[in-house]
Amino acid sequence: MLLLSGCSFVDNPYMPDIVRPGRDQLLIVGQGGAGNAWISRGILENIQQADNVLVLWSGFSRLDIEVPAEMIGDVKTYYDDNTTPYHYTKSKSSIWFHSGGWDGTWCNWTRTRYATYMYKLMQSQYKSLNWDHHTDKNLIAIAGCLNTLEAKGIPYKYGFICDIFKDYGTIQGSLGGAVSRDNPLLDLLNKEHCLSSSPYDYCSENNLLSKDRFHPSELGYNKWWNSVKHEVPFL
Repeated sequence: MLLLSGCSFVDNPYMPDIVRPGRDQLLIVGQGGAGNAWISRGILENIQQADNVLVLWSGFSRLDIEVPAEMIGDVKTYYDDNTTPYHYTKSKSSIWFHSGGWDGTWCNWTRTRYATYMYKLMQSQYKSLNWDHHTDKNLIAIAGCLNTLEAKGIPYKYGFICDIFKDYGTIQGSLGGAVSRDNPLLDLLNKEHCLSSSPYDYCSENNLLSKDRFHPSELGYNKWWNSVKHEVPFL
């Protein structure tokens, strides 16, 4: 079983189809707006089913708030169109609230009326836009997941939706500021398993983004994947 995980760059019709045409023996653990804390947990909670793992880590601007499953009432009114649950996820024992980034849908508190404490927590985390703070939280979550895969001997490949060493902090709210190449937490990631390019940057540079100017177009997904798929030996 291939476990494919990530945010909306995975939770869409294009990425799963280009990675595993026909979607045979494929488990997709993806959610729009999700951050890397949730992505990490999603992999670990399904690790017993995984023979191989492919993950696209999300933008470092994104945060996830985890509360006990019994507290679903705190987020159940957080809807995109009053009918479809949006940017929150149920896992085995928890409800996860996803920010989507510093300018994400969490900002719509007066319209959606999710729990006040969640709104205030998001405000506090984004107030200073301290990217070192966000970087360290993300890298710790990522390292914990990838090193568990290493320890269990599960073949894996990982990438990032964008080049984490570029500064998108004031340009694209779903991404974040530049990660310093001197950050010691980077040493916890096995770079031999990392894809050589990211879909956002590849498609941005080649005019292959979709109309939202963030996600790849269908052609963009295909061209980007064709440029890196030879780096994934288990596919």
